[in-house]
Amino acid sequence: MMQIRVAVCVVLFLNCAWSWESEPLAQEIAELLYSASSGADFDFGNAREFSEEFSTGQVLANPSVDTTSGEFTGSSTEQVHAFYSVPYAKPPVGNLRFKPPEAAAYGGSMNVSVPNYIQCSQSPQQCSDGTCETTKTEDCLVLNIYAPASVNLNSENAIAELLPVMFWIHGGAFFVGSGTNPGYDGGWLSNKTNAVVVNINYRLDALGFLVFEEGGDKFDGNQGFKDQQLALKWVRDNIAKFGGDKDKVTIFGNSAGAQSVMLHLLSQESDPLFHRAIMQSNPAVFYYYTTDEAKVVTEELLDVLNCTTNKLDCLMNTEAHILVNARARVMAKAGIRRNIFDVVEPYRPVTDGVEFIGQPLDQFQSGNWQKNKAFIIGSNTEELEFINVVFRNRTVGKTIFERVNNFVLGDYYGPIVSERYMQLAGNRPGLQYDYTAILAQEIGDMFFVCPSRALARLASRSSPTSDTVYLYSNSHPADLGACTSEASTCGHAYHGSEPRYVFNTVPNATADDMTVSDIFSDYWGSFAYTGSPQSDKYTAWPAYVPQSEAIEGMSQWTNILLKAPNSETETGYKEDLCDFWDELGFYVNITSPGEVTTLSTPVVSDVTEIDVTEVDVTEPAENEKTTVGSATIFGITFSFTEKLMIAVGYFLFMMLNL
Repeated sequence: MMQIRVAVCVVLFLNCAWSWESEPLAQEIAELLYSASSGADFDFGNAREFSEEFSTGQVLANPSVDTTSGEFTGSSTEQVHAFYSVPYAKPPVGNLRFKPPEAAAYGGSMNVSVPNYIQCSQSPQQCSDGTCETTKTEDCLVLNIYAPASVNLNSENAIAELLPVMFWIHGGAFFVGSGTNPGYDGGWLSNKTNAVVVNINYRLDALGFLVFEEGGDKFDGNQGFKDQQLALKWVRDNIAKFGGDKDKVTIFGNSAGAQSVMLHLLSQESDPLFHRAIMQSNPAVFYYYTTDEAKVVTEELLDVLNCTTNKLDCLMNTEAHILVNARARVMAKAGIRRNIFDVVEPYRPVTDGVEFIGQPLDQFQSGNWQKNKAFIIGSNTEELEFINVVFRNRTVGKTIFERVNNFVLGDYYGPIVSERYMQLAGNRPGLQYDYTAILAQEIGDMFFVCPSRALARLASRSSPTSDTVYLYSNSHPADLGACTSEASTCGHAYHGSEPRYVFNTVPNATADDMTVSDIFSDYWGSFAYTGSPQSDKYTAWPAYVPQSEAIEGMSQWTNILLKAPNSETETGYKEDLCDFWDELGFYVNITSPGEVTTLSTPVVSDVTEIDVTEVDVTEPAENEKTTVGSATIFGITFSFTEKLMIAVGYFLFMMLNL
């Protein structure tokens, strides 16, 4: 019965907490979230096989390179040199937990020729009989390095011609993922682009982004972001020995990795450490708490952990797997207070008033970013296709659609957005009309597509040059060669689908898959070399600037559409809908170039409280009936009640996990 109540509560976006105790509700939601997230962990599968075949197969030599943190022995194949899990920081354990990272001490000789897939502690982390998963650990601050086989690492002399460096920051909503994921194996990309590729781990979840203050004890958050900066400093000091040019570093990342890239473009500390940037599917809509505001999440974690006295000692002494496994209940608490940003990313970077002084879109509009650096930014055409998969056996009627928007956007913006997107249904949609596809498009526009376009335009307008910003849209239908079920996102350009094309780790790749990987590598590689994403084989990519021509008084902006067999330029991509979002002022007010107004506080819904007993849970309206059954998505089997719960409480951050 409780599970039915939870499903109804969340799907109808009611304030159910007042009808029964909030903690049992939070626990029930947490259990469902935890069950779902248990299957959302990275499945290495074919990616691991590909990684080991390409980067570690047919080892021809074992070169050694001496660095500031030790002498490391890697492996060489015909295509690439590879060095796995090289430590760049001291283990952030004991007294270093929650603290800024410290550079790794020289550790002597280490064999790093075989991947070990170390990940930073993250949920779900299983422990039994005192033994935890060995790949998930607090001692995780390592990086992988891939250099083309043409680089002579055995030479006693300095490498004469240094290559560009591509520095990958993984996504995962700041609570899951790893740079060691074999889906991000950099061997093929390094060989194809003739560049040195570096993938990093950084601390996640509360261990990476928790803010705390009690008495004279405090930590200010952003620990995981500072890990990224320390890894960049390690690259600056050591990458030349692997054939990389420390003065030609491109940082690139997907989702939360793209958020990180955006923040590096705003950080003076990061400024000298990189030179170009690529943001893939940046959810630029997010509001970033101040350190004081972030303490609401800290208090919820302390409550979940039952840290009522000696709170600092409790946080320092709680086992890592217990800390990260508490996340689901923290997210559930955010759902109860109806804060969608904290449901998606409960632990994320904060504006500390020193390194980060305001919201990112504010800063790009004001010109307070590294305007001398070129960057690429873009998104996928079906970012939240996952919503269509989750609701595939259920009709999202008008009432549900409106309540979703009120929950996600709040009572002011919700009705406005509902009215605008319901226009996509035509003039007279029938009572049976299903708004699922429109909902998927709308949430994708709100989180990814339109804020990214806004960031690109703000940066283009504030940049002193006309060749700084490049915008793309990726429409390639992913995973067709590996599609085994209709209950999946295969065949769509969904959130998290493009990194495997960038790294060419797509399982059962089709000819079109290989073409799209080639397109990504051509553009990304040339950008790493020159700061302009061009190709000898594919369509010329223009900078994203307002053109001199105008149609009906509107400036023309041209981006590239990535697809097989060839990319193409397009003008006015999602112009009507993204103009709507820009004018709405939800994420930033860009109607007046001289004024900057962003969301000053997180979105919190003021959904009217309704007694759950008023809802007939046994006989839903005809147009909202559900086919009872199960669906398997990403290896997770959901019963229909779980599916309803996760459709609302989990679909956003589930996609960020990829």
